[in-house]
Amino acid sequence: MMGKALAFFDFDGTIIHGSSMVRFIFFLIREDIISFWHAFFLSFPVVMKYLVFGRSEKDLKNIIRKYAEGLKGFRVKKLERLARQWFLLERNELVHKVVKRIRQHRKKGDRLVIITAAPKHLVMLFANFLGFDELHATKFGKRKGKFTGKTKGKIYLGKDKKKLAREIARKRGVPLSQCYAYGNSFYDMEMLELVGNSYAINPGSKLIFLLRKKKKKIMVL
Repeated sequence: MMGKALAFFDFDGTIIHGSSMVRFIFFLIREDIISFWHAFFLSFPVVMKYLVFGRSEKDLKNIIRKYAEGLKGFRVKKLERLARQWFLLERNELVHKVVKRIRQHRKKGDRLVIITAAPKHLVMLFANFLGFDELHATKFGKRKGKFTGKTKGKIYLGKDKKKLAREIARKRGVPLSQCYAYGNSFYDMEMLELVGNSYAINPGSKLIFLLRKKKKKIMVL
């Protein structure tokens, strides 16, 4: 790998196994912060649509917004404390082959960037732990020390990931041919296609299908 490049990483399924949001919700259930039935009824309609009728970007964004609704009125400091407890349990359970790549990039002096739809209050702990230079994740509205129940700003999926990666590369003056991208799902496909060095991490069936159709060579880790 050449030094001083840009390396873009997805988070869920790429750096951490599965969904950080789902893993955190189960942590909250185990800690008796929320009940299983509260979590179930809150997300059931959207999750069922996501599973049965297709995994569109709109469906996934709606699931994230449902998660935000569930946090309405929750104290920010309390959630940050719980997120730190959860992080301490999860930090040694990351996708090891990706952590190795992160360390290689960092050793070369490359700039490390996470672009993800996952909640920022969860991802930021791992970003700091792994030495990332930038984090772009879903923000949640806050007012008077409590969550408002709304997301704030972009939810980065598909074209929005690609657009942001292109903009970061332009501002940094780094040719896209010298950039790297790592992702695990079809939501990452456009970002993977954008750069010169792309890696699919334990890709899902839909991403594998798309990889077979594309002419661009994307390595599978």
